[in-house]
Amino acid sequence: MNWSHLAAGLGIASIFFFPFLVSLVDFVPAFLGKHRKPIITEPGGPEFDDFGILIPIYGNIKYLTNQNALARYGERVYLCTTDQESEEFYRDLDALSAERGFTVVKAPIETEASDGAKKSTTSPIRDQIVRAAVEEVKNKYVVAIDADTVPDQPFELLFGQMEANQFEMVSTRLYPSNPGRLMAKFQVIEYWLSMNLRRIIPWLVSGGCHAATTECYQAVMRRHSMFFQGNDVEVGLLAEDLGFRVGHIEFNVGTEVPDTFKPWWRQRFAWAGGEWRLGIGNIKLAPRHPLFFFYTVVIMIAMCPFRWYAVIFEPWLIPVVYIIYVVMISILRRREWTWVVLLYPFYATINSLVMIPLGGYSYVKMSLKYSNWGWIDTHFRKAKPSTSETDS
Repeated sequence: MNWSHLAAGLGIASIFFFPFLVSLVDFVPAFLGKHRKPIITEPGGPEFDDFGILIPIYGNIKYLTNQNALARYGERVYLCTTDQESEEFYRDLDALSAERGFTVVKAPIETEASDGAKKSTTSPIRDQIVRAAVEEVKNKYVVAIDADTVPDQPFELLFGQMEANQFEMVSTRLYPSNPGRLMAKFQVIEYWLSMNLRRIIPWLVSGGCHAATTECYQAVMRRHSMFFQGNDVEVGLLAEDLGFRVGHIEFNVGTEVPDTFKPWWRQRFAWAGGEWRLGIGNIKLAPRHPLFFFYTVVIMIAMCPFRWYAVIFEPWLIPVVYIIYVVMISILRRREWTWVVLLYPFYATINSLVMIPLGGYSYVKMSLKYSNWGWIDTHFRKAKPSTSETDS
């Protein structure tokens, strides 16, 4: 091998290729979904009111911050909790249920719900109680939301579009509802970029809010691995592989995000483990979903060494990549441009260079802790012919 030729080739690549390689992880979703026309919900659109709302709540009722926004739905709101809570918690929950008309579902769980498990970003408790609670729902549709999630519009509009388009599971569009601090302002841009990918791959549902027919959701949760990180994407993936019609609706939902560094780090460390669980632990699914696995495995994970190479051996590229980031985001968000765009590349660097490689350790740590590697079961006969919106 002529090493001088190889070195020269790498030098040329660093000039023309590495700057864009370093940037791919954040801009692929934005460019893929930017010009895909979405299905939107708007006043005067179709409505449908036969639905239930699942909200996991345990540990402390103070975490239920969206109760006022959901009061109008009364008994259609299912407060999903464990059968291992304190008497004080049950007393508060029953009082709230009596006041608002909410329905309380106490689900048995397989592991002891210690205080540490309830606060953990890796605990499978949430999925266990949702799996049990959805079996109690008698409505045609169900929406699963977090205790701090508030929709911009009535859920009737979301289910009206599901009826009109005959969707059996949908992803929605989340955005940070607490953008006061700088850390949250970064996530406003981050969420906006990542949510565009749902227009191309609709089964990338978000845990903060996703909806389905009750039949679909029951079928999915019965097969769920109960691995928490990546649990939401697994829901959409199973729905797709079971043959249900999956789509995306631009139904805007606000959700609270960590706005200081320590809780953000804990969340993203766990999220990175979920990405490795989905992309590496379930690489067998790549032939069925090539676009998702190309983005997750190739661009996000496999190209991470190239990004480190560019930083260590081609440091002059750092200002070039910074300019590319700022220009691209400024173009994509020209109507919502703020000064935070100028700082966003530094935030993205932590995700791209630090969190992604740590994801491998995070995944192994979670898997050993719960004796569950999160392998998704696809050895089943499809429930019906596949009618997914895309062939991603």
